[in-house]
Amino acid sequence: MSIADIVSIIASAKLPKDLSDSTEEESVYSETAEEVQQDHKGKEAFDALKETATQQVQELKHNNATLLIQNENLKKLSEHRRFYSWAVLAFVAIVFFFTLTIVILSGNSIILNLPNKEFLILPRILLSEEVLLMLLGTNMVQVVGILWLVVKWLYPSNGKGTENAENIEQ
Repeated sequence: MSIADIVSIIASAKLPKDLSDSTEEESVYSETAEEVQQDHKGKEAFDALKETATQQVQELKHNNATLLIQNENLKKLSEHRRFYSWAVLAFVAIVFFFTLTIVILSGNSIILNLPNKEFLILPRILLSEEVLLMLLGTNMVQVVGILWLVVKWLYPSNGKGTENAENIEQ
């Protein structure tokens, strides 16, 4: 075949009038490519949202576990609070009772009068005024100091009480 024959075949071939016109196949392909691209963008956005949600769920699970541990520690601490509150109250009552007894006995003796006899139960204690004032002052400072320390430990203002509960259980 000669070059002239090839040129005549090409000239006789039907070419579209406007090369910018696309065939139906090309338009379907471009529409499909755009849909695939939009689907891909949608899947990326969904995956990003899914990842964010997964991280938030993990964070909430961690926070929940932390709160459960703190709640258990507070339950343990509340048992200690209840016990030590009553123990401190009993101790303070005993200290005040003995102080009151010494103060009363410094002025009077306690005598039990029965119809036939008198019994001296507690004799009078001779204490000077300075000793009584010192006794009352030191006892008051002791009781207030103990109450302050115990209350600061049992009812902390900055959350240190839960750490103390962990130390008690160990």
